Formats: sequence, C-alpha cells, structure tokens
Amino acid sequence: MRVPHHCEELEIQVLGDLMAIGNPQDLMAQKAMLQITPKSFYKPLSAELFALIRKSFQKSEPFGFMDIFANIGAEKMALYEHQTRVMGDHTGRAPITETFEYHIQRLISLETARRNVAILEDSLDQAYSMTDPVELNSFLRESAKEVCQIDSGEVSKGVYQDEIIDELQSGKSDEQTLMPTSSEQLNSLLGGGFMSESLITVAGAAGVGKTGFAIWLMDSIASQQEGKQAIFFSLEMRPSEIVKRLLGIKAGKLYSQQNYNERTQAIAEVLRYSLKLYDYKNPDLDFILTASKLDAAKQPISVIVVDYLTLVTNRGSFERNDLRQADITTKFAWLAADLDCVIIALSQVNRGAASGEDHCPQPHHAADSSGSHRSSHIWLGIDRPETYLDDPCYRDQFVIKCRKNRTGDHFEHIMSFNSGTFREMPYGYFKKPEKKVKPEKIFEPSYKPHHGQ
Repeated sequence: MRVPHHCEELEIQVLGDLMAIGNPQDLMAQKAMLQITPKSFYKPLSAELFALIRKSFQKSEPFGFMDIFANIGAEKMALYEHQTRVMGDHTGRAPITETFEYHIQRLISLETARRNVAILEDSLDQAYSMTDPVELNSFLRESAKEVCQIDSGEVSKGVYQDEIIDELQSGKSDEQTLMPTSSEQLNSLLGGGFMSESLITVAGAAGVGKTGFAIWLMDSIASQQEGKQAIFFSLEMRPSEIVKRLLGIKAGKLYSQQNYNERTQAIAEVLRYSLKLYDYKNPDLDFILTASKLDAAKQPISVIVVDYLTLVTNRGSFERNDLRQADITTKFAWLAADLDCVIIALSQVNRGAASGEDHCPQPHHAADSSGSHRSSHIWLGIDRPETYLDDPCYRDQFVIKCRKNRTGDHFEHIMSFNSGTFREMPYGYFKKPEKKVKPEKIFEPSYKPHHGQ
C-alpha cells in the first residue's frame, strides 16, 4: 500500500478510552468489541495492544491500564513503552458515549479506506496479467463493484470474517502457529511450514491431478500434527478411492500394484493420524461448516480438504454467482481461523489457463477467482506440462506456482508425478529445455547454379 490511511493519535485515543472503561460488562465496551478488530489499527504496536484488551474482554476479565501492563511480557519493551504513552496521553476521565462512538466510527472508516485501496491494488496486479480486453474490462468492473459494496456503514454493523482472517494472517496476532509439513523443500519455501488458521486454494485444469495433490498435501501436514485429525470432503470421489490414493502415495506406487508387505507398511503409516471422510452427495456449505465444528469438538483438526469449491452449494440469496462463491470462500477462511487449522480448497480453472506462454493457472483463470484469491492465505496454481508438450524433459513434471502468499514470497516448486504418486526431487533435477537455435551461415555464395549446369 503506497499511501497508508491512518491516524496514530486516534488509535491511541481509542485504546486509552477502552482501558479507561476497563470493564467487560460495560455496554460501550461491548459495542466497540463487536465493531473493531486488531486490523482496525494500522500501527502494529496499537494492534498488539488491542489484541491484549480483546483477549481479556473475551475472558470477562478487567482490561484497565494496570491490567494490560500486567499482561505485557517483560521481553516486550516496545509494547510496554507504547502502553506507557497511551496511558500518559489519556485524560484519565471516563469517555463520553457520543465522542467515543464517533472515534470508533472514524477508526472503522480509516480501516475501510485501507481495505478498499488494497482491493484496488490487488485487482490491478491481476489485471496486468490479462491479455483479453473483454475479460479485463469485465474483471475491472466487478472489482469496482466490490469496492462500492464495502463502506463504513456496512462494517459498523459487525465484523466480517475475512477481516478477522486478514488480521490473524498478517502476523500481528500471537494466536497463529506454524504447521510444518513432512516436506523439507516445501517447509523451506514457506519459511518453516503453513500458518495455522489459513485457507489454501489449489487451482488446476481438469485431469491435472488436483485431488491427488490435495491428498499428498493433506498427508504432509496431518502426519506432523500429533493428536489431531484430518477431514476430507470428497464431493466427487468415493471415500474408498481417496484412501486408495493415499495408500498409493505412502507406498510410492498405485494401490493395485502393491504387494502385501508394501500395502501393510502403507496402512501402518496412514493410521498414525485419524482421517474422516465425507462423500455428501449434496455438498451444502452449512453441512460442511457444521460437520467440521462437530468433529473439532471431539478432536482438534489439523487440516480440512474440500474437493472442490464450485461443487459447494450456498443456500443464501445472491444477485450473482461470483458473490455466492466469494461468500463460500470467506466462510471457509473464517472456519480455518475458528478451528485453528488449515483448509485446502480445490478450484477448477477455465479454458483461458491454457492460453499464453505460462500454462500454470493465474487467479483470474479460476471460476471463483474473486473470492478464493482474496480470502486465501496461499493461492497455488498447478500444472503438468507433459499433457500438452512432447519434449521428454517435461516427463513426470508436476509444477506448483504460488501466486499469493500473505506471509512470504511467491515461489515455484517442481515435483515428480507418476502413476498417481508424488516425489520430491533434488533442486535442479528438472532442467528447462534449451532453445534450439538455427546455426548462422557464415558464408552464402552469391552465385547459385541452375538445374542442368
């Protein structure tokens, strides 16, 4: 964001007023907590301070100036000094209701302005990769409509789930945990692993291997999370087919080709964590949300897979399908934060992904692009070049390109995919083909003999 829209004095004023109230039963404090989140504060220290206030509020504990001082660790000197400044700048008097509510609305308006700017900049970034003018103009119009729908009046009625997700995934909250995978290469690219409370979108063309990759990714996460279960919502395949693919990945060969010992070993590895599978034939959003919460109440969840997004139905009333899809991905992002887990959602791409030099999908190629890209913590496009290129150097290549990563850099990762199994190869194993250059003729005779001479 090039021009931040914030007012540091206002943020300090609101924090001071909240701590001057300090009572979780106070009506003004309760109303404010329903409207603002740590993301409402631009300054990281102010956001962190508010997170402490909100944590005390949620526990029904007092959050006065001295209460918050007691909750600040001795090692957090910068936060301690910021709290000292907030207390020193406050008048010491209880806030007036009208003034306090005005300050809250002002804070929300500034946060909304920052959010709108971020949406527009994100839309422009996507627009630069589009080559079709009709598609480009349509995309820009939809982005403008989305911005128009977000105003301070709308935000003041409550807190949107994606705002909470953005706040948690921005790194300002200490509630997030790092979830390493069984893949050292992937951990290195991700800075140690996936962040909990995040939505990961995997987009690819039909038949490219989305479900197989989702199973591999689920297993790489779930196998490293002790005491937690994994949930798989299979909206196309039978649960038995999912388990066969998982056993094939563990054994390194197709289920049908495994001997007794190989299959026994694969089963032993799979049973190290609990995996529950659903093949609900009418994939309703409410069913997925409710089933996940009920399962989480019995045992914590590490990862949920939804295969795939465009098959999920939403009973809400929406004017356009893109708004319906955006609501689905927003709810999944909220669910990931609520259950402290990772959700992997698969997305089908349109035919436009096959055009252009880079066949690996971009966010605007997905049918649910407006929602999945914005709500996702990580957005991955996957591709198998050997399906359309005959060069032997592309054999078994499975390309993963990270198009969005909220806490790190974009990256490209190439794995080996053969007979339904995935293997990680040493870096540099897959080399790009050398372009064949026609040899330049050093000498061309000016005289060319005619036929018969």
